[in-house]
Amino acid sequence: MFKKIAIAVAVATAIGGVASNAVAGNSTSNLTVSATVNTKCSATTNAVAFGVYDPTAVAAANGVGQVIVTCTKAATGVTIGLSLGANVTGSTRRMLGSPGGDFLTYELYTPSVTTPGTGNCGTGNGSGTIWNMTNLLTPTGVSPWGAGNAKTFEVCGVVPATQDVTAGGATYSDTVVATLTF
Repeated sequence: MFKKIAIAVAVATAIGGVASNAVAGNSTSNLTVSATVNTKCSATTNAVAFGVYDPTAVAAANGVGQVIVTCTKAATGVTIGLSLGANVTGSTRRMLGSPGGDFLTYELYTPSVTTPGTGNCGTGNGSGTIWNMTNLLTPTGVSPWGAGNAKTFEVCGVVPATQDVTAGGATYSDTVVATLTF
């Protein structure tokens, strides 16, 4: 009986030794992890609101909107252009009235300074350069660009005084496209 137990223990030890030798080895390899980050910019806008326009007033109506720009860190060569709108005639921007179908002319200007922030339009919103796809805004003072570091640029708007348009609750609007180049 003793021989049988001794043989069984010897066989079990031999099998266990073989099994432990089978899992005792290892091998390693490096796993490379990488990502590519392309330069990117995106924009959102806040409308230029002129409020209630009085065609009999002698003063122009001013409004301020915003283009909010976010670019990747270290973006360079960023410019912002504004289209002439969906109701343009020649180079004159126009809002279309509804009801009535009249047009109310307006203009959009770059702010007096090209650094981000608010209050840059001042009281005479037409004091900057007409802002379109030829006269681009080239931002200054934007260090640093970076995700989560949006920059706000004002859009200065003016509706010239004494335009002969339909009143009585007509609403005038236009759509302008803001284009970023980077």
